[in-house]
Amino acid sequence: IISLPTRSGHKMQPVDKAFLSALRIYYPEEIRQLALQKKSPLINEDIMAPFGRAYVKCQTGEIAMYGFEACGLCPMNRNKFDDSEFLAETRRDETMVDDNDQIDDPDPLSPLPLEDNLWGPEDTSCAAGQSNLSKPSPVRPSTTDIPE
Repeated sequence: IISLPTRSGHKMQPVDKAFLSALRIYYPEEIRQLALQKKSPLINEDIMAPFGRAYVKCQTGEIAMYGFEACGLCPMNRNKFDDSEFLAETRRDETMVDDNDQIDDPDPLSPLPLEDNLWGPEDTSCAAGQSNLSKPSPVRPSTTDIPE
């Protein structure tokens, strides 16, 4: 079991770090390829097929493992992020609390050092053996112009 510090979810989302990042690369490339093949303006009905192909490309174990590694979740890396990376979010939340607001928690925004708030098993391997997966190679979108 891993306990994540409050206000840290945006940094520790494997889906955001890997899957959605890959989708943002693959989907425009699929659209470019379709536009080159179709030779006519794309319509709404044309959108789902390239999205489906891009989505399937992102569904790999390698991309999933990279997401957990990039977030410091597997293998566990308690030093992946510095405490200062979470202060901006905490300060933003503090400004949203009005003086008239009632708060049940006496100090809900007191930031703890990341290592005090993030814990997990001492065995930092993802499974019985260490993962040897490497980061997926980046896909570079085509820079060719799309014909009109």
